[in-house]
Amino acid sequence: MRHPHHFDIPDNTTHIYLLPAQTVPEAVAASILGMGFKALSVFMLMPLLLIFFVVLISLI
Repeated sequence: MRHPHHFDIPDNTTHIYLLPAQTVPEAVAASILGMGFKALSVFMLMPLLLIFFVVLISLI
């Protein structure tokens, strides 16, 4: 078990260091990349879901 008061100060300092370093274009690019990865994962999962439903229907 970690004691929270040991880890509060480093977490806060890392957040303080990260926020000014990240500029607006970097944040926008990161969000666009994140959305792209989500869309890719959904497109990759769709065939698996279709196969899963076909197997279920064939079993029923």
